[in-house]
Amino acid sequence: MVPFLLCVLGGYFFFFGLLFETLLLDVFDINYLQYAGLEDLFLNMIRFGAIVSLFVGMLWISYALILCVVFSCLLICQMVRSTRDENLNFISRVKIIGLSISVLFLNIMLRVIYFIPSIEGRRGKRIVVSQENFTRVLFNLRSKRGKLQAGRPFLTARHVFQNFLYFRTMGNHRLVIFSLLIFVLSFGLTYFATEKAEYARACALLSTGTVLETSSPAAYSLAEPCRFDTEGGAVQTAARESRTSNTLKNLFGIIPVVLKTNDGPVQLLHLRTTSRFDLFFDGRNNRSLVIPKGILVAGTDTEKVSSMLPTLTRLEKKFTVFDDKLETSLRNISGFKDQLKETNSRISLLKTSQQLDMLRLQSKSIHEKAKQAVTTSLQIPKECWKKEPDYIVSYKSGEYTLMNAEVLDQIVRLSIEYRSHIPSNLVITGYADNPGSKQINQKISTLRAENIGALFERLGLTAHQIIAFGMGENDSLRYPQRRTEIRSCNVF
Repeated sequence: MVPFLLCVLGGYFFFFGLLFETLLLDVFDINYLQYAGLEDLFLNMIRFGAIVSLFVGMLWISYALILCVVFSCLLICQMVRSTRDENLNFISRVKIIGLSISVLFLNIMLRVIYFIPSIEGRRGKRIVVSQENFTRVLFNLRSKRGKLQAGRPFLTARHVFQNFLYFRTMGNHRLVIFSLLIFVLSFGLTYFATEKAEYARACALLSTGTVLETSSPAAYSLAEPCRFDTEGGAVQTAARESRTSNTLKNLFGIIPVVLKTNDGPVQLLHLRTTSRFDLFFDGRNNRSLVIPKGILVAGTDTEKVSSMLPTLTRLEKKFTVFDDKLETSLRNISGFKDQLKETNSRISLLKTSQQLDMLRLQSKSIHEKAKQAVTTSLQIPKECWKKEPDYIVSYKSGEYTLMNAEVLDQIVRLSIEYRSHIPSNLVITGYADNPGSKQINQKISTLRAENIGALFERLGLTAHQIIAFGMGENDSLRYPQRRTEIRSCNVF
């Protein structure tokens, strides 16, 4: 029975380990089976099985210890009641209670060790258990004739232990409970990992910071983790998350790294290292990279320096030549200064007329955008306007960009939901309050909607799905006047 169950459990871990890796890398548009070797599949089985077994063991031990505490309290109550009417001093009663608790506790610890599922049942008033025999453990009492007999602590502890045992097993269902628990943990770990992968992908897409070159001789080095900042983007930070979240993130293997290339260092997400390939994700162009294993091996610092010495000497000679040419160029530039002064005086006369023309064009474009917003709003069905917004972004006076990290985090989670359940259209409408001219308020409301639309487009939604426009001033009593509403509905 046990070898058969182990084979079934191994096959389950093999299948779910493969499913785990496939779903995780599918977030980054990578087919795991195409790049994994046979040894990777078995390593995934061992790793995933070890994780699930560890969690099951922790839950099992916690559950058994909780029941141990509960039934120890019940045992104390029974022993106190049974010795209450007897003429026993306090020390004798404490000894009897302590002895009964010791017998119960040691037997419960044996039950925790017996981790393999077994078949149990109940026949009448007797519990039949294959591996759950009660043990006296500490003592034997002898009558005057020399025969062994059970004392009161032993009998009471056995009675409480039988209740504990039946409560834990409840018939023949322990194997079913173990199977259900393993499945729930497997599904939960897979869901947690894919959600973290979606979050890491969105953070990499929004990361716009430059990467400084490191002095590490390795082909790629670890980078700082990504999080959303208060400026409406994503940056790298050294701030640590909770210990459990950080451990699981490292366990699932999505780590930001700095890869050295000929064009300079590039920040990527390191997804996996299989027996044949290194898998990366580049958030700059939303593409996955597959590099054959072994290409990223670098030499030592000494070998690099010795090989670069001839190149450095040649560069030093070239720099001396460039220095002479630079002095000649500076002399030529001084001759152009007078010509630039005359040109600047002429340009200053033209600036005034050009600025007036720009103001006229801006005023005209604002009126055109207002007309376009009215036309677009009329094309949207009434059912869409009656629908409650999926999310509302509020702003301070004069703002049209996101300045709140929590709001940006919610936008990222909405984009993940929209990508998994793609709506026909995403209607984004911006609003402004009354202070200021109507032209400026119309422009601010349009910028608010367009910025949110551009953010969703960077997070994976297509441009033809997004309808973003400004509605100008708004005197809503239900929602903030300075806001952007996000709705998913069918327009065309």
